[in-house]
Amino acid sequence: MLSPTYYKVSVRANNEITSLIREMVDNAPSSVVTHNAKFFLPFINRRMQSLLILLEEDLVWDAEIIMRSVVEATIKYSFILSNTEKIEDRSNEFWNDWAEVNSLEQSKRASLVLQLLEGKKDIKEHLSSVILDEEHRKKLENNWANKKIRQLKSDWSYGNMVRTLSKDIDLAPLIGLLHGYGMGSHLIHADETGIGIEAERLQRSSDEIKTFNTLHFQRILSDVIAFVYFFGHITAKALHQDTAQMRIISEQFNEDKKKT
Repeated sequence: MLSPTYYKVSVRANNEITSLIREMVDNAPSSVVTHNAKFFLPFINRRMQSLLILLEEDLVWDAEIIMRSVVEATIKYSFILSNTEKIEDRSNEFWNDWAEVNSLEQSKRASLVLQLLEGKKDIKEHLSSVILDEEHRKKLENNWANKKIRQLKSDWSYGNMVRTLSKDIDLAPLIGLLHGYGMGSHLIHADETGIGIEAERLQRSSDEIKTFNTLHFQRILSDVIAFVYFFGHITAKALHQDTAQMRIISEQFNEDKKKT
C-alpha cells in the first residue's frame, strides 16, 4: 500500500511545477514553442491525473501503461524543442506530415475492414468518415511514397529521438527512467514479458507483494515528478526563462520523500 504522505508530496510537487510551466507559457509571446506547449502540457497533465487515480486504486500495472504515454509525449515534445534550428521543421512534421500519413494509413485500414465485412451497413457508417475520397487518397499517395513514410517513422522512432536528444541536451537524469518505457510497451502489447512479470508478482507471498507494490508505486510517482520537471526545463530553455523555482520544488520533493 502506498504511503499517503508520499502520495501527497508527489501530487503537490506535480501540481506546483505544472502551474509554473503553465504560467511561463501563458505569459510568453505566441510562438511555435508556446503552440506546442499548450497542446502537450494539457495532454500530459490529463495522463498524470489518470495515473494518480489508478495508483489510488492499487492498479500499479495499469499506471505503468499510462506512464508510457507520459514518457513518449515528453520525449516527442523535447525532440521538437531541443534544437532551435529545427523547431519549425519538427513541429511541422509532427502536426502536418504525421496528420497526412496517419490519415492515409487509417483510410487504408478502414477500407480493408469494409472489404472483410462487406454488407455490414452499421460498420460502413462508422468507418466512412475516415476513408479518403479517391482524389485525396491519390494526392497523399503521390506525396508519401513508402520510402518517405519509412524515413519519417525512423526519424520519429523512440530510439532515434532519444539518441538525437542526447546530442542536444543532457539526458543523464532520465536514463534510468527511460528504461521504464520498455516495460510499458510490454504491458500494452501483452507480450510474454508483460503478462509474465505481472503473473510472477502475483505468485509471491502477500508480504512480498505489498513490499514490491509499495516500491513500484514510489518509483512511478518519482518518475512523474522527474518528467514534469524535465518538461518544464525544456520549455524554460526554449523560452529563455529561469528554472530556479522549479528546481527548488523538485529538490524539496526529494527531501520530503525521504521522510515518508
